[in-house]
Amino acid sequence: MATSYEKIYSSFLRKIEDKNLPQLEEDEQEEYLLGFLESALGMIEMEGFTTPHNLSDRDDGLAEFADDLDYGEIEAISLYMVVAWYEPVVNSLQFTISMLGSREEKWTDQSTHLRRVHEVQEDCRNRASKLFRNYRYTHNEYFN
Repeated sequence: MATSYEKIYSSFLRKIEDKNLPQLEEDEQEEYLLGFLESALGMIEMEGFTTPHNLSDRDDGLAEFADDLDYGEIEAISLYMVVAWYEPVVNSLQFTISMLGSREEKWTDQSTHLRRVHEVQEDCRNRASKLFRNYRYTHNEYFN
């Protein structure tokens, strides 16, 4: 049985508030969400996480994974999508601060906002990483 991208997108969308998303056409929304999914899967791969289900075995045309992913896998992937979603926000704020200077009285709020956004992004990354670590331990043949 397969897992549709829609299941993962739904989990992701419950974690964010993106006012621009409803303004996009349906095919643009799909492309937007697929970009975050691909980034999330890239992060998972680069961090060396493995799951019993092959996350590479998917069909973007059908918008589904070949395997039936567990809820834990869906949750962890959607958290990595949140990390990817924050990336342009963090980069945009860093660029603005570096281009316009850092006058204490003008940019304190923006600098604080950037720091908080980055903290939330790192919290999501840590939560997703812990989910994969815990998943690996609970599904390890050695312990079962």
